[in-house]
Amino acid sequence: MNITKIQSEHGYSDFHIEKDNKRLGIVFGGNGDLYWILDNNKIDPVSYDEYKKELESPYQDIFIITKENYYIYQLFDELIQDIEDSRIFIPTENELELEFDFLVEEKKETSEERCKRLNEEHKKYFRYKLLFQDGIICWHSDEHIYEDADRVKIYRLNDEIILEFSRPPVKREEQIYHMPGRIGVRFRNSGSTYDPYNIIFMRMFQKLQEYIPEYHQIHLEELEYQKRLLRKR
Repeated sequence: MNITKIQSEHGYSDFHIEKDNKRLGIVFGGNGDLYWILDNNKIDPVSYDEYKKELESPYQDIFIITKENYYIYQLFDELIQDIEDSRIFIPTENELELEFDFLVEEKKETSEERCKRLNEEHKKYFRYKLLFQDGIICWHSDEHIYEDADRVKIYRLNDEIILEFSRPPVKREEQIYHMPGRIGVRFRNSGSTYDPYNIIFMRMFQKLQEYIPEYHQIHLEELEYQKRLLRKR
């Protein structure tokens, strides 16, 4: 797994994770939204007819996150857990230190208690059930209407995290905006179908900013992963 960190003009670093001739881009756009983009470098249609044929048919591809880079694996694993727990709001360090109190039904609650209450309330709303079912996150891109949008499913499978990207057939008038072998998913930070769960994806992206590929420290889990691979061979 090869990871490239590129400083963008928007104040963040974009990340490209490459594996098995595929590249997963995690990118912050100039419009203030987050994008996950999967490119399959093996797909290179040689004619316009082949290009049209691909876009007019359903298309699916997967990207697998393993423990070969445990820092990256942990971020995706935490993302899944935060969605499952509906852990949208977390108290800031300042709030925890100062213990701001909130008056709710004649009873004071700490910032930590308030966040926990709000998170549990959001679990009851339709957006949570739309986003998370049976251990699987399914996010339809905020780029298009729900039914026509590219989408990604995120779930654990044994010791791997599967990112399952798919795209429905593309309408003729929309084909100009698509590239063969590419699926892109947009996470709006304003007006998302899944608002406010976009907060969790942005939190993961902000944590990713701290990663420096050139100074990656080997984790014990990575050594165990390599040992398992050798045993299988």
